[in-house]
Formats: sequence, structure tokens, C-alpha cells
Amino acid sequence: MAKYKLRLEARELRKTGLSIKELCEKLDVSKSTMSNWCSDVELTKQQRAKLEKRRQDAGFIGRMKGSETNHKKRMERIEYFQDKGKKELSSLDKKGRLIAAVALYWAEGTKKRGKLSLTNSDPTMIKFFADCLVDSFDIHK
Repeated sequence: MAKYKLRLEARELRKTGLSIKELCEKLDVSKSTMSNWCSDVELTKQQRAKLEKRRQDAGFIGRMKGSETNHKKRMERIEYFQDKGKKELSSLDKKGRLIAAVALYWAEGTKKRGKLSLTNSDPTMIKFFADCLVDSFDIHK
């Protein structure tokens, strides 16, 4: 199809309310060329509103995809560092385990009425702390 006829077709389709991107895909023309060809085509208020709504919806979908991707990456990082931490804790000697238990108590432990307690919801962490007390201070469960 001659460029002139392609241009006329593009302008007619633009008048129906198609977006520049849709026209580019339909007619296989670059965005800059299509924009030049259709720059003076006036759209109705309804057509502009429809295109704006689609643009906003596409933006929302893009933000949601980005959010899901970021969440997935964050969860993968958390899992990676948790696994790495577990491996490193398991390789500690008795002194290293005691130091880790002291740091854990410092961060999440309390003393009330002569009792030692640890406030943590991770059962693995609580077991680690209890095992360290047993190993280091000869405290029985």
C-alpha cells in the first residue's frame, strides 16, 4: 500500500478513537510517523476519556505487576538469608553459639521477677536459645 493511502487509512482509524499504539500495530508504522500523520486529528471528548481510562488501567496493572515482582524478590531474599543464617548457626562452636544466644537475649530477652524469658515467635529460634542455655550453663530443660 502506498504511504499516502496508508496515511489516509491511519487518519480515518484515528478518528474512530484508536490509540497511536494500536494504529502502529495495525498498520506496521513507527510511532513517530504515526504521531506525525495523526497529530491534527481531533478526538471527541468520549474518545479521549476512553483512551485516558485505558492508560490509567494499564498503569495500575503495571504497578501491580511491579509490586508482585518486588514482593517475590523480597521473599526470595528473605528465604536465602534465613537458609544462610541457619547454615552458619549450625557450624558455630560452643563459644560462638553462646555469643549468638547472648545477642539474641539482648535483642529479645527480658528479666522479670528473677525469670529469664525470650520473646520470639519462631520456634527454631526459641529451641536454639534453650539449647544454648542447656549447653552453656548446664541448665536442664
